[in-house]
Amino acid sequence: KKRLVKHLWLIMAEEKKEVHVHQIKSDPNKVRIYYLTLEMVDKIKKDDSLIKKLKTNLKQATDVKFEKGQIIVTKDGMKKHKDSFDKVVAEVIGNLHVYSEAEFVTLVDGLVSIERSRQELLDDPAKTISDVLSVGKKGVSFKKHQDRNHSKKWFSIHGDRIYWRDKEKGANHLNRSMEMKSIVKVKPGKTTKTLKKKGKVSEEHCFSIIGIRKSLDIECTNSKMRDEWFTYIQFTHRHYVRAKKKTIYLQDEDNPLDDMLEDID
Repeated sequence: KKRLVKHLWLIMAEEKKEVHVHQIKSDPNKVRIYYLTLEMVDKIKKDDSLIKKLKTNLKQATDVKFEKGQIIVTKDGMKKHKDSFDKVVAEVIGNLHVYSEAEFVTLVDGLVSIERSRQELLDDPAKTISDVLSVGKKGVSFKKHQDRNHSKKWFSIHGDRIYWRDKEKGANHLNRSMEMKSIVKVKPGKTTKTLKKKGKVSEEHCFSIIGIRKSLDIECTNSKMRDEWFTYIQFTHRHYVRAKKKTIYLQDEDNPLDDMLEDID
């Protein structure tokens, strides 16, 4: 329970600030740092054509360079250009392989809150990101709860979607998935009508992924697994949904409308 409280406090701080200042060394109004996956780092080391393309497309940037596995873009008055720069970098590098400094810092803080070594995570950012993506893609077995029953499903994260299927080995289908942009909020604990009915289910093992009218109610094996996947979903959603309206990750006050949500099949 203490671990979850710490985890939620870190997320609350992230909602109030774009990043945690103690972790950022660059001047956000002059420099924009992009973190890459291991696959992309290796690709650029062998062929710098993508960096050359970025230099051509980012005409307003003072400098674009590839250094220590990161793409560093320099420009005075960066805050005015960061959204357009982010779009260009994502288009050239590929959205799956490039992450902003704020996204990386938030991921690290989330992982540290579930007893991961901060220094180890920072030593090799590309490995940190790639490991998280790999675990999410491989997936894990959770109990998916519905009104009167529950069943074990294999959950995984592929790109901008969460999928579930009956067995580990099997194909993913869109009708058994949830797109990141359709998520309204992610809440730990037993907060929906469905989970509130499950008296024997531990509060610390559950979370709900809530859409506009439906919810995906999940029970994990233990609280650490719940906190880990809570972090993975936060990281993925933040990356694919860049609108001003943020997903609510906090354990906010119960919303009466949550009791009217339908279960996702």
